[in-house]
Amino acid sequence: MPLIYITGVSGSGKSSVQHTLQKCGYEAFDVDDPTISGVYNNKTGIRVSMPPVAQRSAAWFTKHSWLIVPGAIEKLKAESDDHIVLLCGATRNEKKYWHLFDAVICLDVSEKTLRQRINDRQDNDYGKNDHELQSILDWHKKATTNYKYLGAHVIDANWPLASVVDEVLKLAIP
Repeated sequence: MPLIYITGVSGSGKSSVQHTLQKCGYEAFDVDDPTISGVYNNKTGIRVSMPPVAQRSAAWFTKHSWLIVPGAIEKLKAESDDHIVLLCGATRNEKKYWHLFDAVICLDVSEKTLRQRINDRQDNDYGKNDHELQSILDWHKKATTNYKYLGAHVIDANWPLASVVDEVLKLAIP
């Protein structure tokens, strides 16, 4: 069975989709799971802790990256032999692993929806700093085009969550 990657910019709805898929009985993971990804120092390659929002300066982000843990995607792929496995999230090195996914789905939202979701969310503080929000908005301007170029299926994630999940499942289940 397939290993499906659901990605998009921060605030596009990946975690909400993942939680809903889990509630529906699917094996769905979030890259925010520390066994799947984490923050690494770009120079040393050593994994570090994500500091509180007040300590995450723009300079800090030039020295650190959110990356997939070596071996994590291969493990998920092995687990997908007899059932569908879905992974939701985004990391700086995700393209390195695209060959392991049977399909990639990109959640796309309008800038208005993106701003509202970042502002309203309570379970994730990424984007609460002005420089983080600007980084997300800059990423948003080119993300969908880049994901399409790489062969991702694009879903309009401005719709209600149930509709987005239905679209994900139409693409994910053979």
